[in-house]
Order: sequence, then C-alpha cells, then structure tokens
Amino acid sequence: MSSDDFPTPGWEERFPEPLKFLPVAFIVAMIVGLYSIYVTFHLKPRMEDPGSSGSAYFDAFIFHLVTFMLVFCYILCVFVHPGTIPDKEEDPSWEYDEAEGPQPIAADFLLNMQAWRAGEPSK
Repeated sequence: MSSDDFPTPGWEERFPEPLKFLPVAFIVAMIVGLYSIYVTFHLKPRMEDPGSSGSAYFDAFIFHLVTFMLVFCYILCVFVHPGTIPDKEEDPSWEYDEAEGPQPIAADFLLNMQAWRAGEPSK
C-alpha cells in the first residue's frame, strides 16, 4: 500500500467552517499564556539568582523540552487526517453483520469483572 491509496482531502474539504478553530485558538492562547508566565515570573528570576542558576537552567531545559513535545503533538492532532474506515474488500472485519446484532463490549467486560471478583471462572 502506498500513500496514494488513501487520498488526503484538501484544506477546504477538511476545514469548511473557520469558527471550528476557536477551541484550537483558545488552547493555543492558554499554552502561550502559561508559557510566558512561567518563563517570565519563575525561570527568569531564578536564572538571575547566582545561588539557583544551575538548577534553573536544568529546569528551563526540561520545561522547554516538554513544551516542545506538547506543541508538536497538538499540531499533529489538529492537522493530521484521522483516517477512514476501510472498504469491505480491504478488510472484511470492519463490515457490520446485522445477523450478529450489536456487540455489548462494555456490558460483557463488566459482567466478566463481577465474575472475576466473585471468584467464578470467566466465560
């Protein structure tokens, strides 16, 4: 399989409503605000203090590393296409079989947990 087998929709097709970016903008504003507060009021004063500058630089390195990973993952979450359900020819296990009916996975799990707690053998 190549990447051409799964065409990625264009920008207009994936993001038809610009107002749906308001929550994304809110999260970006929160990240930028908390970042600037932490750097300005916590890291900068500690770096200027000769007694704690060594640990402050280490804290700054770890903080920037974690912040970079957060921002990178958030960008991927927003812009990477989540994929599609495969066709019946590709993977028949995704096809819904009406003869089986709905599969109550959560109910089966809870019943098995109750039996396990009671010491009964699982089904």
